[in-house]
Amino acid sequence: MTEPQASRHLSSQFVAEYLRAGNRAVVVIAGEPVAHLIIDPPLQRVGLEVEWDGSQLPDLSEYAHLDSVVAYHDGRNWSQLWILDPRIVLDGYPMLCALADKVQIEGLSMGSGIPGMLASYKRILEGSERLLPQEEIGLMGELILLVHLIHAIGERSAVDGWLGGDRSEHDFSVASVDVEVKTTIAEVRRHWIGSHTQLTPTPGRQLVLVSIQLTTGIDDAISLGEQIERVRRDIGDAATVVDVDARLTRLGWRDAHAPQYRRRFRLRSRPLAFAVDEHFPAITARGLSAAGLPVERFSRVSYDLDVSGLPSMPSVPPFLGGFVGSSP
Repeated sequence: MTEPQASRHLSSQFVAEYLRAGNRAVVVIAGEPVAHLIIDPPLQRVGLEVEWDGSQLPDLSEYAHLDSVVAYHDGRNWSQLWILDPRIVLDGYPMLCALADKVQIEGLSMGSGIPGMLASYKRILEGSERLLPQEEIGLMGELILLVHLIHAIGERSAVDGWLGGDRSEHDFSVASVDVEVKTTIAEVRRHWIGSHTQLTPTPGRQLVLVSIQLTTGIDDAISLGEQIERVRRDIGDAATVVDVDARLTRLGWRDAHAPQYRRRFRLRSRPLAFAVDEHFPAITARGLSAAGLPVERFSRVSYDLDVSGLPSMPSVPPFLGGFVGSSP
């Protein structure tokens, strides 16, 4: 693998600081032809652009996390290569530096330089398919509830109610109830809320937050891959298994990567259910408006929510019976 010339490029630390700052930046890479590093925090992506020389760019459709395009701006055409996956932006940044060196120092075109660069950094690109640790924990929690629902309301109803990967705000929808599953391996019930809409009830429907605490261990603990196999075994209908697999694929699971998920989990405590209503401590668009704040100004809202000590639901929806406990 050819190492990029560090003196020509920003350090990965500076790129990380640009991403945290939140403002789009275009950094000139000295040399010929003209080249720019583009740091785009709103979309959590980083790209390299070089004046287009008319050569064809390779087809990168097999790489879900990369894109190559010819773009027009400032009166010129530019060849661009983008790293689109936030999980590998920093690990993959040296790829862009190496590609810039191939074009400006070795005299290659973008079209001819990209394939060699991809071959050199193959391990980084393959690693991007793995779920992030928090995604692994979150999926484990959803599947634990799914197994319960398969036996409580039947496999077809359970799988139909699991909204995994369909971009819905909530994780499950059963009868007139929506369920948001939050899973943590912390000793306290502290959960990450990713937006001001995540804990907003759908009009006419009840919203329940199910808090699951896991711990890692060996005895009575299973990996994410083993939990997925358990779900498949508990379903008798082949078509329903196909539907489960489709949801898993949308969520980023790949059977081929199962050996990479070595952590083993078991319940730390009994899950709890909380009614998400006007008394629940959530940041929502309605709450921001009631406080006289301009909701449109909050383009991104995320926060840790500690539900430790909050009163759980005294009466839970029937399908959660036997799964959740009550606050001490």
